[in-house]
Amino acid sequence: MLFKFADDTTLEIRGVFGSTSNFGGVSRDMLKIEIDPESCDISIGELKDMFSDGEKMKLVRLITDPTEDNPEGVESIVGEHYTIFRGISYDVRDVVQDPGVIALPETIEVIVVTVVQKAYTDLVLDGIGELIDAGKSVTVSKLKNLMKESVSSPTHSGSTGSSEEA
Repeated sequence: MLFKFADDTTLEIRGVFGSTSNFGGVSRDMLKIEIDPESCDISIGELKDMFSDGEKMKLVRLITDPTEDNPEGVESIVGEHYTIFRGISYDVRDVVQDPGVIALPETIEVIVVTVVQKAYTDLVLDGIGELIDAGKSVTVSKLKNLMKESVSSPTHSGSTGSSEEA
């Protein structure tokens, strides 16, 4: 599966899992992106830079692995504004065996990147900051318009979108 950034760069991932987390005193949507260190030729530092880049993370999408019916895979939007980088870690996990299978325990190595989605309030405050930085006065009508624009975003629905495993 491919993780596609807003600038159309892609990264091979093992899976992405969505959940809700309390971050900065606000309940927010969170994504944990799992990357196979064996197939990833990017350093941890470079991964951190990629996922910390607010412009790259404004819109994130997934492209499923190609199948016979869909040789290019299926692209779907995960969400917008996953611009808060929470962390990156290297983990060793137990492989879950099918019930009734007798096998030796196995483990897999995985890189886990955690990002958090900006809340509605964050988006409004960003807009206010942009108005102030541009030297414009902040009026009640401008604030109302800014709030309407933040709510009308087509993919900022407050859900994580997709939670599937490769």
